[in-house]
Amino acid sequence: MTSPRIPYPELKSSRLDFPEARTPNPHLMSSQAEKVEHMVLEFDVEVLDAVFNKPGRYFIKMTIQSLATKDYSQIMLRKWPAETYYKDYEALTSVATQKGKENEPELCAFEDKKFTFRLPEGFCKHDRNHDVYLLLEAFSLPSDMSSTGQKCGEGKVAIYPRTNAPRTNYIAAPGEDMYRHTQVVSLLRTSGTKPDKAEMHCGRMRCQFALREYDGIEEKKKRQKEEERRRRLKEQRRKEEADKKKNAQEEKELANPFQARE
Repeated sequence: MTSPRIPYPELKSSRLDFPEARTPNPHLMSSQAEKVEHMVLEFDVEVLDAVFNKPGRYFIKMTIQSLATKDYSQIMLRKWPAETYYKDYEALTSVATQKGKENEPELCAFEDKKFTFRLPEGFCKHDRNHDVYLLLEAFSLPSDMSSTGQKCGEGKVAIYPRTNAPRTNYIAAPGEDMYRHTQVVSLLRTSGTKPDKAEMHCGRMRCQFALREYDGIEEKKKRQKEEERRRRLKEQRRKEEADKKKNAQEEKELANPFQARE
């Protein structure tokens, strides 16, 4: 059985429009690329929408993977719209419902769909032995909630280094995108023993990916600004509480002036 036609509009170029005149020479590019291993990097992933071959309930598991190490203990994760980070290298979307018929699927969307992974210094290096990629696994859920889900397909996306478009902009300042692009990720079935079924699609996802150097200075400014906001709020509440007590005392004295004189 062939996969149904996916109702995605044809993607135009996902290449970043860097002016050719400003493109550094190969030697300079290589020198700048080597600096990546000394950077703390942030990788954004957002699942814009998805479509699966069969109607049902699905969720996506995202996992950072590396060819060079199995130690992911220093990776931090942010689940949007929250601003806090916590240690984790795996993320889960919310559950989305695939509607429509098997041969006429409809796009579905996830509520929890955007995440940022903060990769520690030295995790990414500019050589083929340190490939870092994102593993996306699709799980289907039964309608009767009888299980926690069954894996039905997976796809991989290169984080760094990238050998295809868009190019990595090594001259980007901290906090600016080194690349940003939209990509349709095919989800290949992982079940079945027949070779001809190993590469069959179970669905596709349209995702946006971005990589940048972590801007520690900007993060510090935001933290200081938030601390100042909290300090002012605390001071305002303290003043309001003091005014409230003062007003209550004045009302008490007006109600019983003789007691106030005593």
